[in-house]
Parts: sequence; C-alpha cells; structure tokens
Amino acid sequence: PTLVFEHPTPNAVATHLAAALGGASELSDAHPVVMRHRHSKTRFLMLHGRAGNARLFESLMQAMGWLDSLRDLVEFVFIDGPYTCRAAPELYAGLAARGLYGQAPAYFDFGLHGEPEASAASVEAAVSDIEKRLVDSGPFHAIGGICDGALIAAVVASRQTQGPILYL
Repeated sequence: PTLVFEHPTPNAVATHLAAALGGASELSDAHPVVMRHRHSKTRFLMLHGRAGNARLFESLMQAMGWLDSLRDLVEFVFIDGPYTCRAAPELYAGLAARGLYGQAPAYFDFGLHGEPEASAASVEAAVSDIEKRLVDSGPFHAIGGICDGALIAAVVASRQTQGPILYL
C-alpha cells in the first residue's frame, strides 16, 4: 500500500504526515489542512506519467487541490523524465479534448515504453537518473508519482540505503 491509498485526501495525508514527522500541533480550524509545524517543509520529488512532463503533473495536482492543501507542510518538486517522447493524446483524452494536452514543447517518459520497445537498460538508466537527482537536488523526504512515474518512484524508494524515503 502507499500513502495516498491509505490516506486518500489532502487532509488525511497532512494529518498522517504531521503525526509521522512529530512536533506538529493540531490542524488549523480556519483551513483544515494547514498545520503549524516547527520543522521545515517536507520535500516530495514527484514523477509524471508516460508522455507527460513536470508542468502537466503539477497542473493536475493543483487542479485536484493537493498543492494548496499541503503548501504549508510540503514542498512538491516536479521533474521531467529522462527520455523525450512523442505526445500521446490517447492517454490524456479528456485533457486533449479541452486543449490542455498536446501543445507542450516536449513530453517525457522513463523508458518503460521505448520506441520500438523498452529495455532493461533504459529503465535502469532512468532509475539511476532519478537517484542522482535525489542527491543533487535533495534532500528529499518522499518520492511519488502517477502511472509510470509511480513505478519508477517505487523502485527508487526500494533501493534507498541512506535513510528512509517515503514512497507515495
């Protein structure tokens, strides 16, 4: 199970994180997911899905209310996958129909659906790339993603030896 499946709303995630991090007081009455915490923000590295990009994933998270709901507790860092790929409007039909997908200058993936086919070496290189970014742009306390990004995040989290990293 993952954090989001066990705590499927921004408020539930915020409450869980406050308890896990210690030192948090109760939720604010004015804004139920704004927490008073004596530590700095928890940093989450976020990985998009196939034929997506960091900006698209960030826009989706914003539209669902996650960014505003957790802004006082969490810093989300969205990054692009290491491989460029063609747009795949069939994967984002609702967004494409509204003109919200297909206009970006570039889309990315993690080597799971390479053209003509994925290879173990391309996936391993993608995992290594994300591990390097964890170090170079860290510290990060958690890693998560959607679709292919979630698969890569799970592999990266499972391979961490330098302290715990939470998989979302």
